[in-house]
Amino acid sequence: MVRLEREGDSFVFITGNTQKLQDISILVNAISELNNNPPDPAKIKEGLIFLDKTPENDIRKDLRTIMMQVLENKGID
Repeated sequence: MVRLEREGDSFVFITGNTQKLQDISILVNAISELNNNPPDPAKIKEGLIFLDKTPENDIRKDLRTIMMQVLENKGID
């Protein structure tokens, strides 16, 4: 999905990639919520819904990309 938005005097295309990163953050938040005592069931349910709606290969690819970005930003090889 692509949409056109106005920024100042120009227009920019907004793609669906930003939404994917937000979706992955829902999954990451749900996983990290498992460590809390007591865990927030709503966040865990959001993570489960995300898993149900996303193909397995997409999740792996997105998580790997995010993990590699963290390593690169920290200067770890």
